[in-house]
Amino acid sequence: MATGLLAGLLLLIPVAAATGAYPVPVGDVLASIQHRLGFGGGELDRAAESVLWHVRFPRIVLALLVGASLGCAGALMQGVFGNPLAEPGVIGVSSGAAVGAVAAIALGLNFAGTWTVPVLAFAAGLVTVLLVYVMSRSGGRTEVVTLILTGIAVNAFAGALIELFLFFADTAAVNQIAFWQLGSLSQATRPKVLAVLPCAVLGLAVAPLYAAADRHAPPRRAPPRPVSAPGHVTVWPLSPVPPLAPRPAPVGFASGKGKVKEPDEQVSRPSKAPGGPGGPRVPHVPGVRRERPEGAGRGGLGDGPVVDGGRLRGGAR
Repeated sequence: MATGLLAGLLLLIPVAAATGAYPVPVGDVLASIQHRLGFGGGELDRAAESVLWHVRFPRIVLALLVGASLGCAGALMQGVFGNPLAEPGVIGVSSGAAVGAVAAIALGLNFAGTWTVPVLAFAAGLVTVLLVYVMSRSGGRTEVVTLILTGIAVNAFAGALIELFLFFADTAAVNQIAFWQLGSLSQATRPKVLAVLPCAVLGLAVAPLYAAADRHAPPRRAPPRPVSAPGHVTVWPLSPVPPLAPRPAPVGFASGKGKVKEPDEQVSRPSKAPGGPGGPRVPHVPGVRRERPEGAGRGGLGDGPVVDGGRLRGGAR
């Protein structure tokens, strides 16, 4: 799938560069690229060269960087929450970054040139993440549900801040904010691409390190499965216990005749069950009251519920 998507991406880049209000044939696009790379080809007329290298290619490169960054951020969030539907907007990262960018545009800030909007957006997004984390932490732990609920509240507050900045902004700033929120690439230029490039490359380079650390983490406990063996009974464990909690003896139903096979060990001991020696017997489970099977004497008490011939004999209360 990855190879196919990469091949499709490489094929669509010249098609996207050739499409627009000023049509340029795909062959001319490839020839211009070869000429710029020094592999032959030929230079186009001034209008076509200007449209390709000052308008369309900056938009294409910026779209690739933004798409790769959003995909990587979504994958990281899915790994954190263990849910394929997770994305940066879940805990308010997107809304917090939008507050910083909208504030920079509405207030006309330009202290860092073309870096002003990206720097404020990144700083506001980082502050939002720290705020959500601190607010959702309780008793030295951070629950996923609390994190999500806190993110919803922060999302609402960030939306209110965005509306406040829109109220104080002038008409030109409002139009710029609207295009920024919709994700328009119409204002993509070489300086803006160069401003986004190091941030995107740094994030894409650091993300695999966290993925490698998660890959070496202890695996999650798999749900228990019925345990059986030839000539033995089958035990179905009930209510699996989390791996960090004290593990009591498993409770289960046994069927068949012979020895009892527990999930972790095989228990074999003589029994004085009704009907003669060698009858089914389930090991005693701590905390479960012993009951006498129907028609059995005190010398043949069972230690748990036993299924014999489709009928439940005895039982735990």
